[in-house]
Amino acid sequence: MKDIFKNIFGTNNLKKVAKAIDEKLAASPVAIRLVFEGEDLRGEIHPISRICAAIDRAKNDSFILLHSSLTCPIAKFVLRGEGKEEATEKLFKEKLVSSEKAAKNLINSIPHFKGNIIGLQLSPVEKAKFKPDVLVFILNPRDAMRLAQTLAYNGRPIRAEFSGITAACGEIIAMPIKEKRPNLSLGCKGSRRFLKDSELLFSVPYTLISRLLEGEYGNEI
Repeated sequence: MKDIFKNIFGTNNLKKVAKAIDEKLAASPVAIRLVFEGEDLRGEIHPISRICAAIDRAKNDSFILLHSSLTCPIAKFVLRGEGKEEATEKLFKEKLVSSEKAAKNLINSIPHFKGNIIGLQLSPVEKAKFKPDVLVFILNPRDAMRLAQTLAYNGRPIRAEFSGITAACGEIIAMPIKEKRPNLSLGCKGSRRFLKDSELLFSVPYTLISRLLEGEYGNEI
């Protein structure tokens, strides 16, 4: 089984990856990759204002989300490193933090990209025609436990980091890609609009796909 999964990873055959994930975890994650300046954009472009809304739509649809269509200051900052002052002001004005200093400290701690990223390409993993940077799972706590057990199968536990702020952009996309580790998020004010009360977000960098496919989870509770 291990050799089969290694072969799947080596060929980047996402249909086989999707099938293996579905058989193992009964889950269908959203595949996401960064889109850079100068790329030949192949795919439908959807002018969606929030990354969290785009992830929700990408459960059933494949498309490109451009940075220019985003209206959330925090998402704009996370994707290109622009508008830091606006993102900081949003945190303080919406009373998500105790002070302006706390807002600055939180923004400075958020993983973010800089420079030539112009958007994201998103798709259900089974329909993706690109190699993802990250797979985003929308799960209930029980299935999240199974995913965590699978990733920790070889003795490497998950070190989750979240704040209830910047969930879909910072905690679920930027952090796993930049730090090359899985992360879990309970959502944020924006993303909870698109999540059921029983759901949370769990992302796995595609560079760790073999770890996901080779792992197992324990007995039912």
